[in-house]
Amino acid sequence: MDVIPSGEWHAYPPNWSEIFENLKKQHFSETMTKEKFWLECLKDYAQRQAIMRKAHEAFKNHQDIDYRKRYGIDENGNKVECEYLPNEKIPLPSYRKLVRQKKNYLFGKPFYINSENETYNNLLKTYVDKKFRKFVQQLGQNLFNFGIAWAYPYYTEKGVLQFKTIPSYELTPVWNDDEHELLDKMLHKYAVTEYVNGDKVVKYYVDVYDDCGVWRYETNENMTELKPREQQEFFTPYLHNEEQVAGWENGRVPFVAFKYNEEEQSLYEMVKAIANKLNDTASDLANSTEDDQTGQTYVLEGATGTDMKSFRHNLTIYGAVSLPEGGKLETLDKKTNTETIISSVDKFSEMLIEYGNGFDTKRSMGTGTPNEMTLKSMYNDIDQDSDDVETEFNYKLDELLWYVDFDIANKGKGDFSNEQVEIKFTRNMIMLDSETIKNIGASEGLVSNETLLRQHPYVQDVDKEMEQLKAERLEETSDDAYGDNFGGGSDE
Repeated sequence: MDVIPSGEWHAYPPNWSEIFENLKKQHFSETMTKEKFWLECLKDYAQRQAIMRKAHEAFKNHQDIDYRKRYGIDENGNKVECEYLPNEKIPLPSYRKLVRQKKNYLFGKPFYINSENETYNNLLKTYVDKKFRKFVQQLGQNLFNFGIAWAYPYYTEKGVLQFKTIPSYELTPVWNDDEHELLDKMLHKYAVTEYVNGDKVVKYYVDVYDDCGVWRYETNENMTELKPREQQEFFTPYLHNEEQVAGWENGRVPFVAFKYNEEEQSLYEMVKAIANKLNDTASDLANSTEDDQTGQTYVLEGATGTDMKSFRHNLTIYGAVSLPEGGKLETLDKKTNTETIISSVDKFSEMLIEYGNGFDTKRSMGTGTPNEMTLKSMYNDIDQDSDDVETEFNYKLDELLWYVDFDIANKGKGDFSNEQVEIKFTRNMIMLDSETIKNIGASEGLVSNETLLRQHPYVQDVDKEMEQLKAERLEETSDDAYGDNFGGGSDE
């Protein structure tokens, strides 16, 4: 592993201006003709990003039902909006609940990254902290929500390795292969609200990540051109100190993709139609139960020539109408089958959970006492879905650990790039503690104590528990030795 000399990472070499000009010439000689290509890439991927933004809005519970209108037919047979009809809009947060359920099922409990090399294992613990675990949780949420999540490793100005996520709807990957495994460039388009001469202005920027560093451009909302930013903002290398600048080893573009599936299709795309129908039906239920006279159908007798608009207006505003002599007003008995609508709401809820590969504890467990087979059946769909996601995270977290190995080597603490690690997730599911403990006891001697402790429902920190057990056994050994030496044994 090539190591960049350690030092103050925010410092640049004395000949930085010369280095920058050379990089700039190389960049433009290779990419000047590609800038139009990048603009095309941004435009081509915009449709995909629009779906991701819709998913993001749905997760925040801003859904299609918010724009619902009710329509009727006018006297000419044309479709017109009926503003007088009840129009409740109930965006149920069912999609958000499903995403969070799937995220917390696989990432809600601490996961473990372990190596047989004790030195390496202790070093890994300094990186896999609470902040890193929260970062992995966010990756999981983005993966379900957008179909693909991106991890970005970088160094702070103080030379500290950090990881962060960037919203997938802001990123446009440029791949080198059809399998989407080899990343050539990453384009990051984002908007920033700035104040120019006291006026609020939205500016659009595109950052291009290649194998050298980050090249920054200005663009416009329609992405018709890319204009390089000023020199001090135009280029930032990934690695630099007072002696040299460099990109990551082997020409890496520092983004790691975590995919929900091979098609990079999101959960939102799979259940959107069901979630919309659920919202529509719940809103229909609210409309049907609303006590509003305007929702009635009226029959006027002996009132030929009555202006229907005035009639509706007076009835809605005043609750009364004026009829000619001999006129008669009746209502049609329009019964709404509320039970049918409620049943439909329940059915669409079940469909959302089933086809979104979630679980419903209320319906699956019923009223009886749950047993192991009931629980396995309840978690079957989400388990199968989580198996695929866990396989992806095992693969891609291993790729992300390359940057950790680089940092360890850069600090002179050793080269562990060839060390193997085990990544283990613990699923956040309802367990029958008595059966679990019984099975653990039956497995004693067949598997390691550490493996058994990881499955024990009362153990939160396996390492601390191992240390505590070791200390207790040493104490027991000391007590036995004390008894043997000072007559603590049985009398003969």
